[in-house]
Amino acid sequence: VYKRQVLEPVYDFSKVRCVVSLDGDVLQGQPGFVRYAKDLSARRELDNDNIPVRLYALESTPGLFGAIADHRLPLNPGEIEIAARQLASTLGLPVAAPSKKVIPQDWLNSVVAALQTAGSGALVLAGEQQSLATQMLAQLINNLLGATGSTVNYISPVATASTQDDLASLRQGISEGTLREMLVLNSNPVFTAAADLNLSLIHISEPTRQAEIS
Repeated sequence: VYKRQVLEPVYDFSKVRCVVSLDGDVLQGQPGFVRYAKDLSARRELDNDNIPVRLYALESTPGLFGAIADHRLPLNPGEIEIAARQLASTLGLPVAAPSKKVIPQDWLNSVVAALQTAGSGALVLAGEQQSLATQMLAQLINNLLGATGSTVNYISPVATASTQDDLASLRQGISEGTLREMLVLNSNPVFTAAADLNLSLIHISEPTRQAEIS
């Protein structure tokens, strides 16, 4: 949410020096995760000035980002927003500090110092499943550090179309034998399609050529 508009963040890991994840694993299952993983992997190598990228993960469920993070803090799901408020208030944003402290002081001092040192190369991201308050706090922190326009930009939500009709046509084509070639790109429609399509019960006849790229 930005100026009362709903926008989607797009991250640029090629510019990061410090990343703090608020229960958001951008390395799996999120649009752009392949590019994010590639850029972050390249950025993790020491650059010309020999300054490494520091990764901090606050997460309620183990994920790929937490696995490669330099510092990982396991929290309960309900504590992520509290942690975001604690981080924002420590950085000087006009946010009421939570009465409950979920980030240990030494851990908090480390992440705050790393973010301030990184400046526009910092990035705080929140998981898509996090509360609106957590999302807004991450955005406010990025604005404060100068990261907005550098390591994160915001775009209008990408419109997505339902694939239900397409899958129904696919089912019909297979059943009637009119489908001659099928290309599957890193997907398994038999597993992910709606149950009432019963794709798993369809027999693919010999003339239908199949290719799968994963």
